[in-house]
Amino acid sequence: RNLNSAFNSLNNRGGGGGDGPLYNVARAAGAYTAFANGGNGGNDPYGDVYYERAGGRAAATAGQRLGCGLCGLLWGPLLLFAGCALLFANEGWAVRTRRSLDEALGSYVEIDAGAAPPAGAADRLVHLTGPIVVSSPASDADFGLARGDAIALTRRVEIYQWHEKKSTTRRKLNNGETEVTESYSYERRWTGSPVSSGGFRHPEGHENIGFLPFHSATFRAEGVALGVYALSDSLVAKIHTQYDVPATEARTLPPGAEVQGNRIYFLEHAARDRLAAPPDPTDGRVARAEATAVGDVRVTFQEVRCATASAVAALSHGTLVPWHSREGPGYDVQMLVEGTRGAHDMIVQAQQLGTFLSWARRAGGALLNLLGFAGITGLVATAADVSVGWIPLVGPAASSIIGLGVCIANVVLASCTSLLVASVAWIYYRPVLGFSMLAGSAGIFYAASRAGGGGHRKF
Repeated sequence: RNLNSAFNSLNNRGGGGGDGPLYNVARAAGAYTAFANGGNGGNDPYGDVYYERAGGRAAATAGQRLGCGLCGLLWGPLLLFAGCALLFANEGWAVRTRRSLDEALGSYVEIDAGAAPPAGAADRLVHLTGPIVVSSPASDADFGLARGDAIALTRRVEIYQWHEKKSTTRRKLNNGETEVTESYSYERRWTGSPVSSGGFRHPEGHENIGFLPFHSATFRAEGVALGVYALSDSLVAKIHTQYDVPATEARTLPPGAEVQGNRIYFLEHAARDRLAAPPDPTDGRVARAEATAVGDVRVTFQEVRCATASAVAALSHGTLVPWHSREGPGYDVQMLVEGTRGAHDMIVQAQQLGTFLSWARRAGGALLNLLGFAGITGLVATAADVSVGWIPLVGPAASSIIGLGVCIANVVLASCTSLLVASVAWIYYRPVLGFSMLAGSAGIFYAASRAGGGGHRKF
């Protein structure tokens, strides 16, 4: 550490360019010191320091700043158009989704999941509750693992690898230069694919080895049904609660595999020699904490189990499929949840979710409008800063006030535009509410204009 500090000090006195021989020696000393202190394998810190001369990165000229402001006139309208399009489309989606769910609320019929459908239930929206069953279980042939009560079986394969993390800090020096510190830290963790250590800043001591003998995969059961009624793939996908599967359930272990707790490991030879602690019969995490080596591979299994479920869907030739509402394509109704749930509760919950999503899209559209107006009016703030910012004492304050005024104007313009677009959309879909929103938007705009005009006359 003393050697590194001394060389950095001498290098600063010589100009601090960060490209001289003293600097290179100091950086090498710093890297060696970091490796010696942090090379124990957990989280290794490394640091590189270099210096930017004041003349090496000149401040932007007035012309360059105005040019950047002019760029806002290009991307600002694009963001504004995207925000308005999102708001208009969202209102249509919200109205039509609500209509389709209201239609479903008054159209469904109850049927028994374990009995033949009643007369007149074909092609209608039905609600039923019953057990989920499969005709062919989900299985993993590579490990001889078959789960008769599982809808899906997921195999997750991970490898233990080094990972690099970089962070950069800057510090102004008294001589006008900027000291840039690039810090690199290294940690080992499980990941889904091998990591190449060739691109690491400090690959020494952090070489990644190993490969994946198998890949992650999901195996699905065939003939999934709710009671006596088959389920479409889109409904099966709505069941996704996963549970861990003990590794001891695997009937076939590939060469080189070992069962440790709830996992199957493929260990490097170095790790095999370091296995001193006995395996944890429940999890194995504590026993293997100090024995894991780079290149080790672990395999875990999870399953989606058959359970009691409730569904709201159309019944077509003995299969539950999406129900087509009068709103057309894109507004089909199909629901499936675990447990016993009534149709009314399921549809009302879908309406609440639709309301939340529509408000989230409104917020996104309004934000796009705000960013669009900020790009369009950015030239005004930049021109004001260039014009008066150079004046001592008064200039920076005046520039800040003008920037604040532009910001407030952007908020007002974005709010009015968002309300205007939403009201036009509602006029198209629901005229009464749309005209009310249009009147509110006009009122905000009028109040803002009167406030600005009154302040001008008073001044």
